[in-house]
Amino acid sequence: MICFILLYFIIVGLFMYANYFDLVVMRGILKALAGIMFIIVPFLVSKKNKKIRTTKYFKTMLVGFIFATLGDVLLDIDNSNFGILFILGMLFFALTHVMFSVSFFKHIKFNKVSLISLISLFVPTLLVLNRFNLINAGDLTLVINIYAFIISLMVSLAITMYSKKELNKYFKSTTLLGVILFAISDLILVFAL
Repeated sequence: MICFILLYFIIVGLFMYANYFDLVVMRGILKALAGIMFIIVPFLVSKKNKKIRTTKYFKTMLVGFIFATLGDVLLDIDNSNFGILFILGMLFFALTHVMFSVSFFKHIKFNKVSLISLISLFVPTLLVLNRFNLINAGDLTLVINIYAFIISLMVSLAITMYSKKELNKYFKSTTLLGVILFAISDLILVFAL
């Protein structure tokens, strides 16, 4: 596992080098490799308990990881031109969040915690995206608002999972941390693109 992590950091470092020097082909190949490694992670984590790979949770999460990789590659190919590849990349990312949310519903039901956290996340996000004019989304405003709702829903479901006492604490903590990091990376993309 340590060798895998080191290899991943080497690929990411080379990607940043290719990005800095605008080596488009090298950057695309390295982005795809990093994405494939990202898809391999669930298999490495479940190596000791291969039975988990047969669960619906694992399968829907894996589909989500695949969608995330495809979205990442398409956004990199588009390189901020907001063309069809950008739209497809964002669609794949939205599908990623939907698949993760579907996975979470395997362990929880939408409840008061979900609703309160959804409202607490989505309303400020709408204000930041629309009211304070921090970004100029133009024709994509509605799409970005829908996307913000999907992300807010996913995070609220992860918070709901975290509040469930019956679930394994390590599982809940790592899931919530991963979801928060994913949401932060999407927020960075909104401002970067």
